[in-house]
Amino acid sequence: MSVSVPPPRFLSLKWKIILSLSLVLVISNAAIVMFTDSRAQEQFRIEQRQSMQTLFQALNKQLEASNANLGRVASLVSLLDAEQLPAGADLRQRLRHVLDLHSATLELEWDISMVRFIDSSTLNAFPAPNPDDLAEVLYQLARQAQTGGSQAAALVCQPECYQYIATPLIDQSGSGVLLVGRSIADLVLEFHRIHDARLAFLVPPRQGPDASLVERWQLDVAAVSGAQQGLPLLQAFANHFSTRQLAEAPRLMRYEGDWYLGQLATGRADNNLRMMIFPVSDAMHKLQGNRQTTIVISLAGLLLAESLMLLFLWQPMKRLRSLVSVLPGLGGCSDDGVGELPNPRKGAYLVNDEVDLLANSISELGQNLEASCRARDEAEQHLLWLANHDPLTNLYNRRYFQQQLEQMLGRALRYQRHGALLYLDLDQFKNVNDLSGHRTGDSLLQQVAALLRKNVRDTDLLARLGGDEFAVLIPEGDQEAAEATAKKILQRLKSLTISDDSHAHRVSASIGIALFPRHGANVGDLLANADLAMYQAKEAGRNRYYLFSASDQAREYLGLRTRFQEKINRALEHGGFFLQYQPVLNIREEEVVRHEVLIRMRDEDGTVVPPDRFINVAEQTGQIREIDRWVVQQALESLQEQPALRLAVNLSGAVIVDPQMQAWLRENLPKAGLRPGQLVLELTETAMVSNIVGAVELMRDMHSLGAEFALDDFGSGFASYAYLKQLPVDYVKIDGSFIQGLATSEDDQLFVKALVEVAHGLGKQVVAEYVEDAQTLDILEHYGVDFGQGYYIGRPGSDLVQQVPFRPPGNAV
Repeated sequence: MSVSVPPPRFLSLKWKIILSLSLVLVISNAAIVMFTDSRAQEQFRIEQRQSMQTLFQALNKQLEASNANLGRVASLVSLLDAEQLPAGADLRQRLRHVLDLHSATLELEWDISMVRFIDSSTLNAFPAPNPDDLAEVLYQLARQAQTGGSQAAALVCQPECYQYIATPLIDQSGSGVLLVGRSIADLVLEFHRIHDARLAFLVPPRQGPDASLVERWQLDVAAVSGAQQGLPLLQAFANHFSTRQLAEAPRLMRYEGDWYLGQLATGRADNNLRMMIFPVSDAMHKLQGNRQTTIVISLAGLLLAESLMLLFLWQPMKRLRSLVSVLPGLGGCSDDGVGELPNPRKGAYLVNDEVDLLANSISELGQNLEASCRARDEAEQHLLWLANHDPLTNLYNRRYFQQQLEQMLGRALRYQRHGALLYLDLDQFKNVNDLSGHRTGDSLLQQVAALLRKNVRDTDLLARLGGDEFAVLIPEGDQEAAEATAKKILQRLKSLTISDDSHAHRVSASIGIALFPRHGANVGDLLANADLAMYQAKEAGRNRYYLFSASDQAREYLGLRTRFQEKINRALEHGGFFLQYQPVLNIREEEVVRHEVLIRMRDEDGTVVPPDRFINVAEQTGQIREIDRWVVQQALESLQEQPALRLAVNLSGAVIVDPQMQAWLRENLPKAGLRPGQLVLELTETAMVSNIVGAVELMRDMHSLGAEFALDDFGSGFASYAYLKQLPVDYVKIDGSFIQGLATSEDDQLFVKALVEVAHGLGKQVVAEYVEDAQTLDILEHYGVDFGQGYYIGRPGSDLVQQVPFRPPGNAV
């Protein structure tokens, strides 16, 4: 008995393929959607974390700026006039009088809520504080300022948040610390207005009916922007997250239909926590909208793919064998294309069959593959470009540059040719990144690259070697061509400036020049020698070029130092030092009234060695003390021989801490019989501020012996107007960097004008260095600067004739 077996169900091949591929497409699209959404969420978290970091950075900058303003106010308090005081009033009495006169101004105009002076001898404060007014942390702040000799700042929340500045004060009648404080309430409100972010300062819990306790965290709110909305939002974050969670990373929370991002951070050495809450509803809605768009596009793509597959498979299967032979040619990317593509049948039938559609699909696939092959070739070319170029500046990179340099160096050696290498490093580029951020630094590098590209020949090879280092390779270039190119680059860089909201940076560079094969027979030696030459340019003062010389033995710095030490000893023993004198002009009287004494050294071969070559070595070896003594001795002898002379002598900072040199000065100055104003001793601002107590004692001793003092290079270091008042100097010499560009720089003009007003108000005269042209001299006269010196007035020489009319260059008889 036979059993009939029903035939298997029939399912067309096209449906099998469609169903199988549909499943694959669904899974693939789902994976793509999930991956895209995951990446979008991760990008969202990264952006919000960066936004929160930016907000905290902005808060820190705002606090720092507020501290700086408060510091300036504290410095100005000590400068306010205290009129109608009896003679002999001490520092405490003067400040009490100043505070009585100006307390309303300090509170109403400068928002100062607390001013206290702490006497360093009695540690008593006035005005007398309330029990909680001066906490221990403020006494510690005062001790820190007094010990360090400079301003100290703190943000204290006990219970409300205040910024405090402690400023040390010193004069002949006593010393102490001035404490100035103000509330940060306006700062918190201003921060919310600018950044649309809620900011709260949290402190340990305190007692009282006005305490705003965040119960879960057991913290009090010392300050918050928009308390009516900010406190409930802060409580909501506390209910959802712990302080540890918010300190680790920003946390997202939905509150009353809106999304917020919050994070906790500790203050810098302060007694508070800072909670930042930032609304991100728009970003969340955008993220959700992108997710929906991605899903819709994915579904649309899936449906489109299903439709195309149905069309591709609806063909007669009998032509598949003829089409299979075409498929292997579609797999490669040859120079002739992807192979011969099939042509669909035409004219035999009114409607094309499934194989015709498949043939069309294969033809289209072949065209797409050909386009893909072209895209792959373009990608390979782009990768090759990236392998040889710097993506930031589009210049050649170090790898390609070294390859080309090696080839060019080989041809130079083989065919007796030559060339030049310029190694360029931007001066103080790190300051741009530190002060204005890496984005500004990158923009500066791009501008420098564009400038270099315009100012080198088409045959020259220009590359960025990394960081702020660039190189120019000049084929067939000799020393003259290399120096001409270096001069041109340095000149063009002077016109390049870059700035952000708070800083403006001038651009300059140091360039090292090495000639090949003269200065190197291989790439390593040539680059090393060019690099050494570049550092020689930096040591010589930056913004210049230096040609490598094997005889300078730059690699053997210790040997160089030893040789210069021997040269200095020889010069001291055998009269190798000599003096030159640069005239100082009384601008108002148009008369040369004084000369500045400048030391020079004559080498064994008779060449003159400038001071920047041996002074640093002398300071490192301690020989600077003997040089100081020799210079002062020569000046005193000149003053005894010519009583009408007036001289200014530079002293090194070592004299402040050298009791032997101070004893020598006390012994020899009285022997010279100095008249008032006959001898001016100059110390740099940096040397004085580094040991302000010792500097004040030294100046008082020298004043008693008939010498005057000048504060040299003012503006180059960190001295403030408060220090200027404390230092008993007679003259303030403005640093030359503010004078050289005075005719064109509004910033320099503002600085010089303000300094002249303050210095004259403190009874000090002002000297301007580096006066190089008539326009600068006219501006200085307009601002009331008392004295000037520079090449326009007179170059250093042996002429010591004083009190003669000034004759500008070109007008001398």
